[in-house]
Amino acid sequence: MNKKIVFTGMGVISSIGIGENAFAGSLETGQCGIKEISIFDVPEGMCKYACEIDNFDPEQILKTKKIKYFDRSTLLALSTIQLSLENASLKENMHDLEKFGVILGTAFGSLWSIDNFGKTMISQGPNKVNPMDFLNTVINSPTSEVNIHNNIMGLSSTISTGFSASLDAIGYAKTLMEYGMADIVAVGGCEELSLPLLVGFEKLNLLSSTGMCTPFDMSKNGVSLGEGCAIFIMETYEHAKQRNARIIASLQGYGTAFDPYGQIQYNPEAEGAVAAMENALQDAGLSSPSDIDYVSASANGNIRGDKMEMAALEKIFSGMPDKVYTGSIKSMIGECYGASGAMQIASTLCAMKYNFIPPNINYSGSHAQFIIPGEAVRKPVTNAMINNFSCNGNNSSIIIKKESIE
Repeated sequence: MNKKIVFTGMGVISSIGIGENAFAGSLETGQCGIKEISIFDVPEGMCKYACEIDNFDPEQILKTKKIKYFDRSTLLALSTIQLSLENASLKENMHDLEKFGVILGTAFGSLWSIDNFGKTMISQGPNKVNPMDFLNTVINSPTSEVNIHNNIMGLSSTISTGFSASLDAIGYAKTLMEYGMADIVAVGGCEELSLPLLVGFEKLNLLSSTGMCTPFDMSKNGVSLGEGCAIFIMETYEHAKQRNARIIASLQGYGTAFDPYGQIQYNPEAEGAVAAMENALQDAGLSSPSDIDYVSASANGNIRGDKMEMAALEKIFSGMPDKVYTGSIKSMIGECYGASGAMQIASTLCAMKYNFIPPNINYSGSHAQFIIPGEAVRKPVTNAMINNFSCNGNNSSIIIKKESIE
């Protein structure tokens, strides 16, 4: 039960860079991924800007053209795990690794494929539907294709718990490895931009009118849509040492709590968010919240959500908020829903490796004393907390610790 779980590799595809080096460089310099949406036609009168991934060529990454029937989510997952396996120096046949698993988190997953399948069926009739398109409508399709493409025979799971999905996938992987059901797991989150998402966020009046995301800045309001995929190779410490793997960081704690306050609402008392962070701290065995150097926040520009998270942070870090560096990378990559936690972990691993804390760009600095300003802070990070808090009640936190890179 007390097995040490470590990160030995990561792959990331985002609107600000593809691969660890490009992603880390953009984080450090505060690059913003906002651009005009090009992958689908935006209805008149709706926000035309989002953090869309450009220059994404899955054929180049996967070295194959056999990708005709895969949707964007599946292509992101297949490409990202390829980067992750290479980053972790895993080149042997995955089929030979008996306890190798794949766990991906997603909130909306196959929404775009489901919508397209339904539109074709309604507009052209059932006989015109391509049966291969139906396979993409299943929410676990990206996870399954990752297993098939890499010849992996271990456990395969898709976690869909809303915006906290990829952190919950990490928690699930942790439990499985602690109980000896897996020695090594590819785990992360994946989401794509789609027209149904844009329409949904627009109808809920959640989108930024300018497309710019300003987390924690209470003078402005609005969420920027994003997309991305981050997948990590996580192993038991014993397995990692046995294969002489490079160890980047260790997973110290995981906490989750549901807040039944209401649908599409945030509890102003932040009870669920506080409980999730407290559970993560307890699981990590940290004697004090002051051991945390950096908090990668869930804030996405929604004023009610940002206020709730601020209240939660002030309760956890009472008396020392000015000593805790806090920021949201969603100011750069947008809200990536179920993949946001994975993207935040990727940014935190970059922060640990390159000794900087990512900036909270677009922030005026007038409302919160412990939010990182618009420029990166040059500072080593040892212990970091990553938060994902949802307006539908799911709240999860994890704590990771920097390890010696070998």
